[in-house]
Amino acid sequence: MQSTNVIVQTGQLWKVAVSLAAVIVGGTGAVIAMTIVGTNPGHPLNLFSLALGGFGLAFAWMSIRCPNCGARWVWLAMRHHALGQWQPWLVGLTACPSCGHRRRRAA
Repeated sequence: MQSTNVIVQTGQLWKVAVSLAAVIVGGTGAVIAMTIVGTNPGHPLNLFSLALGGFGLAFAWMSIRCPNCGARWVWLAMRHHALGQWQPWLVGLTACPSCGHRRRRAA
């Protein structure tokens, strides 16, 4: 069964994977850093973990967007929906909420 999610339909699922991996690895690194070096915010492992997690979130905010109008879907989701509500809204998105675009542009 083919997905109707607009992120999948526009070929941007890899961006979700990269973002999610960076946030997970950054979060795991932060937990490991806290157990190894404590809560020293200046330790390189803490700094790297924070930077990697921040990169993952920023990458999702900026890069997952409508190929037609440029609307940033993750940004819209997080801005207009509550903490526990934006993920289901994004997963259920079948068209761009700004312009109605549904599929990847033909090459």
